[in-house]
Amino acid sequence: FPKAWEVERSHDYTKDDGDDDSDSELSDEEDKATLPKQSTSYQEFLHFLQLGCSGSPLQGFPTVVIIISTIPSSIMASSSSQPPLDNFFASFWKVLDSRALSSLQRAATSAAFLTSFLECMVFLIKRVRKDAQNGQVSVLLGSGPVEELTVRLLSEQFGKVWMHLEDGSLKVEHRAAARLVAHTLLDLKDVDPALSSEAWNVLSVHLRESRHLNPGLVSVFFKVFYDKFKHISDLRDSVASLMSASLKASVQDCRTSIDGMITSEADQLSGPPNHDMTFLVNMLAQFREGLFDDAEFSELVDNLAIHDAFVLLKMTPTFLLGYLSHRKKETTSSEVWHALLSSLAENPAQAEVTVKPLLDAAQRGLLPRHLKPKGHELDDLAEILL
Repeated sequence: FPKAWEVERSHDYTKDDGDDDSDSELSDEEDKATLPKQSTSYQEFLHFLQLGCSGSPLQGFPTVVIIISTIPSSIMASSSSQPPLDNFFASFWKVLDSRALSSLQRAATSAAFLTSFLECMVFLIKRVRKDAQNGQVSVLLGSGPVEELTVRLLSEQFGKVWMHLEDGSLKVEHRAAARLVAHTLLDLKDVDPALSSEAWNVLSVHLRESRHLNPGLVSVFFKVFYDKFKHISDLRDSVASLMSASLKASVQDCRTSIDGMITSEADQLSGPPNHDMTFLVNMLAQFREGLFDDAEFSELVDNLAIHDAFVLLKMTPTFLLGYLSHRKKETTSSEVWHALLSSLAENPAQAEVTVKPLLDAAQRGLLPRHLKPKGHELDDLAEILL
């Protein structure tokens, strides 16, 4: 198959036209002789990619890595003045501009695109490194040290994957996307652990910076990575370290926000939830009681809930209810519950607003059974409500 690509490139299509005016075009041919001749078939293949496999992404994308395996590096290198792999991946990303993935099955077609993209990236990195190990000069990444150019490629392409997932232009279901990226990290680790580390370094920056911008996406990635790398020590420790730092930073930022708001009017506390609270809500939804395995985070969030249960109920009832539901340490959750009931009793004027989410949660069976009043602190409040 590789020879077929070379045969096609060497074919002179001008002779097929039967044009005898070759003398008038001699100077043009001499100018072109100094440049590598492009493969018409490869250009058509890139166009095929740009159009989402000519409008059949579900059927076409799984075949792309097979086709790439038959294309010699020399064919790809003749395609453009820019580094060949930059040109190849640029054709991949043009799918999003062409809206070729927009269909009733957009989630499935987008997943097929991302799967194919990541497979091709790993395959081509393997090819470049194999060429370098055999003493051959790689023509796919441009001039420079192979290791540095490979890291640059990983950084750019992983960054684009995250950017398009985050802004929604690549509409892959979050959990499916996280599984594909996790699988790619493992594939890179099989090639060279250093490559996996570089890819993780890129992803970790985006995960850290995006917990406010897209907490739902970040929390799902954390959960999938946490489960997927449970028995792979280096990746497991990296994920756990970043997740712990993100959780503690969010709790501390919540603490700062509450301290700044507590001096304001009480009704200002019932505005939209802040980004840190939203991130914590999403993390609780993903990890449930497992989130409290981190002792330092547990201590921070326990203190926050105990001292500001009433404020949290007004700011983000979903967070406080999620905390009470998933905090399995009964002594601590009971302490938070008693602090909350005492505050409710001390603020009867706000009872109609603050009691409603608690009643709804109780009716839906979301509150643990061990949460009970400490004494008769709700008697006066019940009389007011009645």
